[in-house]
Amino acid sequence: MDAVERILEDWNGQRVPLNPGAAAQDLAALEAFLGCALPADVRRFYSAANGMQDYARDSKTVSFWSIHRILREKDVARAGDGAQGTAFADVMMYAWTFRYGVGGGRLQSVMVDGSPHEQESFSAFLDQYVSDPKSLGLVDAV
Repeated sequence: MDAVERILEDWNGQRVPLNPGAAAQDLAALEAFLGCALPADVRRFYSAANGMQDYARDSKTVSFWSIHRILREKDVARAGDGAQGTAFADVMMYAWTFRYGVGGGRLQSVMVDGSPHEQESFSAFLDQYVSDPKSLGLVDAV
């Protein structure tokens, strides 16, 4: 089972309300917004589930955004206040975000706001998210 399947299985077990998979035009819109082609793992994620329903959260109080939400909240999604990259998820109602790092015409990494944590791929980030959430500053909500 790959990282995308693992996170979706985890969320399904928590009954997190997920959006249906993204349409081709939504994937193209995200590519245009980011300014690069989506890596296979990111494309697979959004094709399987276009993020969580707006403002839904998992047990770690994280909301993974739909493509529409990334585009709609572009002021948050685009780097600002010293942050880098493009936000795709928020923790504890915007306390901080996870961001795609884009450079050189490609998605290079996944970053955690205010942290030196950076993963070289979305899959590596999802693996860490599922297997070691505490290393990302996450704990299960009580």
